[in-house]
Amino acid sequence: MATARVPIQWPSSSSIGQFGDASLYEFPTSGEWRYAGEYNPGYSYYTYSQIKMTDTVVIKLASDYGKEEYDKYVLRETPDDDAIRGNEFLERKVNFWELVDAYPAFENCPAEYGWYHTHWLLLHSLQYDRLRKNAAIAPAIPEARFVFLSKRRFLLSPSVKPALVQQRVKGVTLWEMIHHDAIESDGGRREVFVKDEYRSLLPDIAKQLSPFTSGEVAQHINWHIANFIYDVQQSGRLYYIDMKPSNIFGRWRNEQNLRNIKRDFLEGSS
Repeated sequence: MATARVPIQWPSSSSIGQFGDASLYEFPTSGEWRYAGEYNPGYSYYTYSQIKMTDTVVIKLASDYGKEEYDKYVLRETPDDDAIRGNEFLERKVNFWELVDAYPAFENCPAEYGWYHTHWLLLHSLQYDRLRKNAAIAPAIPEARFVFLSKRRFLLSPSVKPALVQQRVKGVTLWEMIHHDAIESDGGRREVFVKDEYRSLLPDIAKQLSPFTSGEVAQHINWHIANFIYDVQQSGRLYYIDMKPSNIFGRWRNEQNLRNIKRDFLEGSS
């Protein structure tokens, strides 16, 4: 592996426009980055990702589980009856250099940071581009950059990790709009479980969400309702914030989540 370039200091403003794809940055100086399973204020750990939020951006790294699923279903292409889809041409490990050719900014990254880190990052960049193509008819996709983070280690070479830096969206998730206690007590028999204070927003949410729920794009979405944020205070836009490709997660749970979203935010809007 070639010697990695000198990392850029973490931008003081941390706005998404300060970051460049394929660049190497120092880890943020505020707080300490911990790994999945360890507690640290300001950092949240999800199934597939480690996430840190600043005022303006969200930083995402793969969790241990997320890396295991990526290894299993993307790199090894393990057959699974619950798979949503197989790998597309550019997602396959054997076509790694074709993927790099599609993103010229990353040309030197395999030599500097390794093919594994580069492939993981480009897999998510491919998903980001796939979603952005549908942004005109679907929920907005926050602007993102695909970078590497460098962390100094005592007496050792710096540790370099691939990371997604995404514009932070502030608002209310569809998860927060749901009356979860009512679901448990009702057993799923009601037509809609949206809290009363959010019912007036349903027509607007449905208008933005509906084009996303059918056609080819629907199979590329993780339909967990925490992945959708509605900007109540300013833009009135519905955002989809997950950039994980659907060759990693399962079909059964995803289809169930989509049915629930349709029940609460589409059928319940009329």
